[in-house]
Amino acid sequence: MTIVCATRFSEESAQAAAVAAELARRQKETLWLVHVLPARTGRESHDTIAASVEAALKGDAVLLARGGDHVKTAVLTGRLEEEVARFCVEKAARLLVVGDTSHPQTFFSGGPLDRLAYGVETPVLVVRDARPLTHWANGGGPLKVMLALDRTASSAVARDWVSRLSDYGPIELVAGHVFWPREEYERLGQTPPPPEAGHRALTAQIQTEMEAALAGLPERVINRRVRIEMGKGHAADQVVSMAGEEQVDLLVMGSHRRRALGKLWSVSHACLKQAPMSVACVPAMTAVPHLSNYAPWTRLVAATDFTESGNHALACALSMMRDGGTLHLVHVAAEPVSDALAKSLALKLCDALPNSGAPLKVSVETHILQGGRPGPEIARLAKTLRADVVCIGSHGKTQDPKAPVGAVAEYVVKHCPRPVFIARPSEL
Repeated sequence: MTIVCATRFSEESAQAAAVAAELARRQKETLWLVHVLPARTGRESHDTIAASVEAALKGDAVLLARGGDHVKTAVLTGRLEEEVARFCVEKAARLLVVGDTSHPQTFFSGGPLDRLAYGVETPVLVVRDARPLTHWANGGGPLKVMLALDRTASSAVARDWVSRLSDYGPIELVAGHVFWPREEYERLGQTPPPPEAGHRALTAQIQTEMEAALAGLPERVINRRVRIEMGKGHAADQVVSMAGEEQVDLLVMGSHRRRALGKLWSVSHACLKQAPMSVACVPAMTAVPHLSNYAPWTRLVAATDFTESGNHALACALSMMRDGGTLHLVHVAAEPVSDALAKSLALKLCDALPNSGAPLKVSVETHILQGGRPGPEIARLAKTLRADVVCIGSHGKTQDPKAPVGAVAEYVVKHCPRPVFIARPSEL
């Protein structure tokens, strides 16, 4: 694997290159030091400038390599973000390191940092203070990192990228999350309490959900904890404020490719502009192998209406489970039921599981949801539990791939932001 550092031959670029060289040295990786020339210069003038730039790059490479040969150089020509993006893909770069820049930028045109953060599909590390990063890369102690955490896919990718970053050294992690009570009550299907009652129960529930999102991080990520705050304005302002109060060395955020007006509402875009500490922008499409996307499943939701296909979904879910996980069995009753009937239905859920005679190696929890539509109720519970997978049966026929899977399964697939497994009886 390689690291790419784009330089402008400024003091900020020199600091970024020093950090990149230490990281590459730590993992015995190749560092590519690159500079991008504009394409609008004449051929003769371009060749002269390119030769001068190449000489300057090689001089910097000698200093960074410290007698080794792990630093290489390249002069690129064209649009900054396009050429750097192409080069990162060509060299299979795991990280792009750049220095801060004082170039002016607007929401519409953007400066060099903005164009790189939103135009490159490689995680971008913007170095604003090199000292803590080089100290950490040299084995001097853990790096203090804040992860901007929410429920989006880009945040999940950024969380997993923190695991990859810890390959270079231990990380002390605090996850920052900003929430708005009204949105959360709507998500959970709960009625907001009167203002004087406060939001203590909601805050505790969100705290638990965010802590669960950090499960599975390697032991190199130490002292991990979650800090949540109710929204008071723009989320970016609060995230940057939290990072400053925590005195972190690096702020890590997931990012999407946004253009023009889309940036006005982008938390990552605002944080990149405002944060005084170093910032890492992790594109949503970043591939992080062997982490959460491929981790064994430990929280599964399986729903049944006690039909053959429904109970088959429970059996499939149990077969997917990792030892020590939790299987949540769900039945949605069409009408409100008594406590006695709810207990009976819960026992019926457990009895619907295959019985091999051996004790189960997973925990089983039952959920009797009452008086609602099955699809929305199942989707809401899966979101609340942050299920790894939702398993649901289908009455659709496998002979016709265009046949409907059933109204409930179709709703869950369309509206639940968790992976959904459609279980069909094996004899169909």
